[in-house]
Amino acid sequence: MLLPYVYHMKQRQPIFDNAKAVLMFLVVFGHFAQPSEHGIHKDIVQFLYIFHMPAFAFVSGYWSKKGTSVKGSVYRYLAPYLFFQGLYVLINYLLKIEHPSNSLTGFISVPTRTLWYLVSLFSWTVMLNFVSEKHIKTVVALSFLLPFCSALIPGLQFSISRTLYFFPFFLLGYSARISEFSLGSDKLAWKAFAVLFFVGLFFLCRVAPIDIRILFAYSSFRSLGIDVASGMIIRCVVIVLSLAGCFAFFVLVPTAKTAISEYGSRTMQIFLIHDIAVRIAVRINLYQVPAVLLHVAIIALTVGTYYITSLPAFGEFIQGISKTSKNIVLYFKKLRPV
Repeated sequence: MLLPYVYHMKQRQPIFDNAKAVLMFLVVFGHFAQPSEHGIHKDIVQFLYIFHMPAFAFVSGYWSKKGTSVKGSVYRYLAPYLFFQGLYVLINYLLKIEHPSNSLTGFISVPTRTLWYLVSLFSWTVMLNFVSEKHIKTVVALSFLLPFCSALIPGLQFSISRTLYFFPFFLLGYSARISEFSLGSDKLAWKAFAVLFFVGLFFLCRVAPIDIRILFAYSSFRSLGIDVASGMIIRCVVIVLSLAGCFAFFVLVPTAKTAISEYGSRTMQIFLIHDIAVRIAVRINLYQVPAVLLHVAIIALTVGTYYITSLPAFGEFIQGISKTSKNIVLYFKKLRPV
């Protein structure tokens, strides 16, 4: 989703632009649908969260192959994080929205809503320094123990639980080859399998819903009222479905350049800014309107917000934050006595 800027210096590959464009649209749609109390919206949100964030972590991992230094990650991830953390806390204050990040300690330790992913990206970049390239397959396999460990860590602090939960998907993408992204994508049988899988997955979400907080990956089993044994079984099933969902998704993603490809390079700005519109929608009680109007409103807001936040000016603004933070650091370094 949010990729190192080095990505723009590499040869563009349409499958990734298409994948990011679609996944980001699903993220925006999911965030607009999440506050709704209507059953169909809850089912859609559960359906999306099973695979779309694991798929994002997977793509982010792939583009981390050539490495981003820890210092570089500070400018790329933590600088925008601090800026938007402050912005969203201010918006919370103006709109009278309660969130743990509104307090001083919360501002430091609890990312506001979507910003957890920036913290996780920074953490994953650091964690890659301890990954052995020689034994990468073994490391990937062992990393899938982390989602089970994360379920024992409660709360949103420093995005630790989510960082551990999604790291295996990030690492899986990091270890993947380009040919594996489009595996079977040209075969009709695989496409049919992918479609049937998603139909079956949505049906499963309808008939056997689970607590959505399990998919958000920030709540411990204890806080969910689930015993450890049952929780481990549920988490195992969810991870298997997530892996299958990632595979099915990439089977369906077009490998050639399409009309949506250009949006794939603008996902960071969409990701960071779109939640402003979501908060406003919640504050004006949009979700109290009749169901039919709400369905239309969610779709319209998703399309409109996606398009507006993808405008080039917002991308330049985000990059400006990173460049400014770097220039500030360089300025103070020059002031230090030699």
